[in-house]
Amino acid sequence: MWLTSWQQDKLLTQIDNCISEDVSELMYDVIQDMPYLDQVINETLRMYPPLAATNRTTSYHKDVLLDGYWFPANTLIQYSIYMIHHDPQLYPEPDKFMPERFLPEEKAKRDPFTFIPFGHGPRNCIGMRLALLEAKIALVATLKKVTFVQVPETEVIYFVPLEVITYEPFLRPARPVKVGVEKRS
Repeated sequence: MWLTSWQQDKLLTQIDNCISEDVSELMYDVIQDMPYLDQVINETLRMYPPLAATNRTTSYHKDVLLDGYWFPANTLIQYSIYMIHHDPQLYPEPDKFMPERFLPEEKAKRDPFTFIPFGHGPRNCIGMRLALLEAKIALVATLKKVTFVQVPETEVIYFVPLEVITYEPFLRPARPVKVGVEKRS
């Protein structure tokens, strides 16, 4: 996730407005009612999905026609989640971090199968809701105490995409990502 300073400030403002300073326990309904937090998490998952690719098998009993292509029965089809999420026809300027892509009106313009960080259909990740909740809680708890800042060792990637390894099952950066943190006052 690479928030610009104004995006981080916008997220911090939402967190501060929704969660008072003296709160010791984050509540589910408060976390779920933070739209910009949801947009930031979703844009991060779009740019850096946990799995680079996944696969499906066609019907065991008959050949199928998919998008004009015939596949024999019981054919394994692999597809790249990373490539779908970085298709400029689906996501203009795909290497740019833009949480606004996940505003309700923007999401409504896209086919739901163009955003699949946890897979899709009846075989999507069973832990998706828990993973999203944990990511939100972790980010909110962290940003209540610190902010992320650029340090000399930070690669500036606002305009140059982060180099990632996509040929392994799990997406990961090619080099360590180094950022600093500052305690919030």
